[in-house]
Amino acid sequence: MRSHLIIVLMCGLTISSCSAIGRINMFSVDDERRIGREVAQEVRRTVQIASYSDSLSSYIDSIGAVVIRRCGLLSNHYRFNFNLVESEAVNAFAIPGGGIYINRGLLDFAETEGQLVSIMIHEIGHVMHRHGTRAMTRAFGLNCMISIGADKIDKESRYQGVAAVATMLTSQLTMMRYSRDAEHQADKFVIDNMEKAGFDLQEFADFMKLLIDKSAKGGSNKVMNWFSTHPKMKERLNRINKALSPTNKALSM
Repeated sequence: MRSHLIIVLMCGLTISSCSAIGRINMFSVDDERRIGREVAQEVRRTVQIASYSDSLSSYIDSIGAVVIRRCGLLSNHYRFNFNLVESEAVNAFAIPGGGIYINRGLLDFAETEGQLVSIMIHEIGHVMHRHGTRAMTRAFGLNCMISIGADKIDKESRYQGVAAVATMLTSQLTMMRYSRDAEHQADKFVIDNMEKAGFDLQEFADFMKLLIDKSAKGGSNKVMNWFSTHPKMKERLNRINKALSPTNKALSM
C-alpha cells in the first residue's frame, strides 16, 4: 500500500496544477507535524546544524522562544524550534510543523536584532499560513490523487507515503521559492506581529532595503541567494513602507 501511494504522489509531480490548487491543502495539521519531524531529520543529514552549545545557536533559540511567547503562539498547533545553519548564504527557511532555520550568513548580515527578528517572524508566518504543504499540494497535483482514488487509502499508509515523498523533496523544501501571494502573507504576518514581539516594523523595512541596496551594488553570491528564494523585493518593500505610513497607522487604530 505504501509503495502504491508513493507512486500516486510522485505521479502528481508531472501534472501542471491549476491556480485553484494554490488555495488547497491536501495535508492535515497532523500531517504537517509528522512530516516536519521526518524532514527535520533529513535536514540534519543534508546541512550542518550548529550545536546548541554554540552561543549563537543558543541565542537564536532563546530569542525565537521570546518571539513565540510575545506573539501569543504558544498554544497554536505547531511546536516551533529555531536552528542555526552553518552556511554563509544570507537566507532562512521554514519546514512544515514549526522548524525554523537561520543561516549564519543571515545572522552576520543583519545589522540589528530587530532585523533578525523580522525574518524569524516572516518564516513563522510561512508555517502559520501552511505555505510549505500548500506548495507540496501544488507539486503533487490533486487530479492524479483523485483519479486513482487516494481517498480510499488508510490514514497510516497515507502518512507513510507522504512522509517518504516529503523526505525526497527536502532540498526543495529548504530552498522553497514561494508564490507572490505567500510572500505577501508572510510579510503581513510580520507587519501584524513585530510590535507584539517588542520591535519596530521599521526594522523589517530596513533589512529589505539593505538587501536591495547590496544587490544593486553587485552583491555577492551570499546575498543573491536570498533573491533566488524571495522574489519581488522592491514590491514587498513598498508594501511594508505603506504599512509604516502615518495615514495607514491612523486608519488601523
